[in-house]
Amino acid sequence: MMEIATFVLILCLSLILTIYNRRQAHALEYMARLEEDRAAREIRDRREHKAGQLLLEPLHWLENMVNPLLEAPLSLTDTAKRVVPEVGTIELRSGDGRRLLVSTQALPDLRRYDRQVHRTNGKGAAARLSEFAATPLLGRSWRVWNAPRTMSDAGEFFDLEAETVGRSLGLDWGTPTRLWFYVLPA
Repeated sequence: MMEIATFVLILCLSLILTIYNRRQAHALEYMARLEEDRAAREIRDRREHKAGQLLLEPLHWLENMVNPLLEAPLSLTDTAKRVVPEVGTIELRSGDGRRLLVSTQALPDLRRYDRQVHRTNGKGAAARLSEFAATPLLGRSWRVWNAPRTMSDAGEFFDLEAETVGRSLGLDWGTPTRLWFYVLPA
């Protein structure tokens, strides 16, 4: 008889501990969600505050993004020479004649765009003339230096800064989480 009473007591204690542990687990999960929400609000507030204070010089910002990655730094001399919204690309010139392309698209996408644009769509003289007059984004060279920049290597506010720079150069590429920088020889 004593063994059955002990067994029932152990079952009751196990049941009570299980119920208590589940309640405690739910309370801890709730606290974790509250902490995540608080951290998200702090990040959102910090980003909104930064977005209100963004006054960037576009060429200087682009130089700061690409020059640490280059052996010979660029000195950008003019605003956007060409804007290609179809592939989210801006073309700029440096003082030494090199071209800088800043794009939301990777290299294969830009090559595909160049091939599509420069295909003759008709047999008429106007089509051949427009194909001849069009300058490919990547030029005739297959050797193109390129590197991506992201929020993880360029800072927490990279997307907000990139959006501001893009708009000031005449291209709305939204808040990109990644930009590709292409440097083409002179």
